[in-house]
Amino acid sequence: NNVAGLTTVRWSSQLITASVLGMDGIAVAAAGVLAYLWYPGLGASMVPPQYPTLIMVAVLFKLGVSTQLYRSWRGGALGAMLGRVAVGWALTLVLLLLWLVLSKTATQFSRVWLVTWAGLGMVVLTGARLLVYALLRFVRAKGLNQKQLLLIGDATANGRIRRRLLSSTWTGFHIAGTLAPTQLDEIDSVMARYTPDEVWISLNASDKDNLAKLLEGPLRHSTANIRLVPDLVTLPMINQGISVVLGYPMLDLSQTPMSGVNTLVKAVEDRLFALFALLLFGPIMLVLALLVRLSSRGPVLYGQERVSWNGKTFKMLKFRSMTLDAEADGVQWGGATNKKVTRIGAFMRKTSLDELPQFINVLKGDMSIVGPRPERPMFVNQFREEIPRYMQKHMVKAGITGWAQVNGWRGDTDLQRRIDHDLYYIENWSLWLDLRIIFATPFKGLIHKNAN
Repeated sequence: NNVAGLTTVRWSSQLITASVLGMDGIAVAAAGVLAYLWYPGLGASMVPPQYPTLIMVAVLFKLGVSTQLYRSWRGGALGAMLGRVAVGWALTLVLLLLWLVLSKTATQFSRVWLVTWAGLGMVVLTGARLLVYALLRFVRAKGLNQKQLLLIGDATANGRIRRRLLSSTWTGFHIAGTLAPTQLDEIDSVMARYTPDEVWISLNASDKDNLAKLLEGPLRHSTANIRLVPDLVTLPMINQGISVVLGYPMLDLSQTPMSGVNTLVKAVEDRLFALFALLLFGPIMLVLALLVRLSSRGPVLYGQERVSWNGKTFKMLKFRSMTLDAEADGVQWGGATNKKVTRIGAFMRKTSLDELPQFINVLKGDMSIVGPRPERPMFVNQFREEIPRYMQKHMVKAGITGWAQVNGWRGDTDLQRRIDHDLYYIENWSLWLDLRIIFATPFKGLIHKNAN
């Protein structure tokens, strides 16, 4: 564990932050200039002085916005970082519009230019941040810009962290040394030898006395970042984090991602995509409705009770694809190939066109575009006793498509694997993941060997 001769280069965090600040300022200014040049009504004329002035004001607002944009994202989630970029730019635009109103100069600028600038600014800022992120990942994977790490814990805990870091070299953490609970008397010499940037402590509940001794003794004067790694590897968790309730810090073992601003983001996303889909597929739905009506007796639409968010039931709409007596012998899960379907019904099920009416469910708020597929109440009552963590899929709204579906886990496939994918989606939910699933669905989720 001796790091003598280690060829790592520690870049100044202040230099990286300053570089990102400068890049953001250039991105805002460049977006404003590009928007001006792109708009024919402006680009061909002499540039009025108020336009460069407003661009510079926006740059100052952007650099002054405090949204944790310039904190270290070493080992952090890309989606969270891009979310901060979006929030920072949105707040900048709000401040800019407020400044225009208060200065009574809003009429001096083209509205088309302002809207174009807002859109281009988001694109350029995101692209610039992705470039920095990719560059840092690359150089850290090559052994540069490393942070020296000291692990304190037993062999199992230290080994788990070591394996995770070896598979994530882009985070830029280098394990300079390790220390077992039985070696805590050597902490002073170890700290002096390795001078770590970070100390990660993995001690279980029975070692609380040792933890107190470390924090109140040798580590009290250390300038390293000290982190406690809870021994929760055996506990499955959903959206784990730290909450402070009544002044007590609490570790979240299971928490829905649909709270606060996420609820609004999801609702807007659902309504926009559902409305667009109904306008796009409206003619196809009319043709399918006519074919269903002409091909067999019975209603065009079939409403089936399903379970969604927080265990609430709703009527999920589908084009009727089965004959009226298809479930005369009782309801059974799976076995889709043995069900009595009509000729047009077989085609709709194979191509997932029977699911199109569910965009109406989305507009009503019963479902989301993306989420775990819902089940009937009788099967929910059965599976929640048979499959671990099954009910946690109901921490978000049921969806028309989902992470399990675009990965092939639909129809008569392994239900446990499907639930695993649903929980992965909930644990890692972001607007970016939703968009990724939506755009993958036409290629991987509609026509599939398991669709029926």
